[in-house]
Amino acid sequence: MSPTAVKEEVFDLNQNVTGVTARDLAAKTADASLQPVFEYLVPVGYSLVFSREDTLAAYLEDNEGSPAECVAGVRVDVVVMDSSKMNVRSILNPIRYGGIKDFTNEDKLAHLDVPDGEVIVAKEGERVCLRADSSGAIVTIDASDCYFRLTCRRIRHSLFE
Repeated sequence: MSPTAVKEEVFDLNQNVTGVTARDLAAKTADASLQPVFEYLVPVGYSLVFSREDTLAAYLEDNEGSPAECVAGVRVDVVVMDSSKMNVRSILNPIRYGGIKDFTNEDKLAHLDVPDGEVIVAKEGERVCLRADSSGAIVTIDASDCYFRLTCRRIRHSLFE
């Protein structure tokens, strides 16, 4: 047996990852705050590491009478919340949806707002949230028709190798 080992791997967080919760946004908030559309609870024994090289792409759809892709002006961000949901660290500052909807062109992918040479770590029990503000004419988001891809590294903490 060896001391605690750490195993690191490239990881894509998306709507299909076990532990991701999707939430519809049914109405805009009075203060126009960003609300979680996707939330991932980092499981026990794991951490997620985010750097400036990591990227986000997402497709958001409204839940209006005739559902359609959300308008480009919808604000989106990505944050890490502690278990109490009181302390929030931003890993992607608010950006317009039009800037994150391209999944294929590497030149158009939205890079995270992490200072060069630094990382932000989401530890077990913390939550990584993709949030949106369904303000303006469109006030709903149908999470079941939305999807996203957030790149990062996943660290698995194991007691033995």
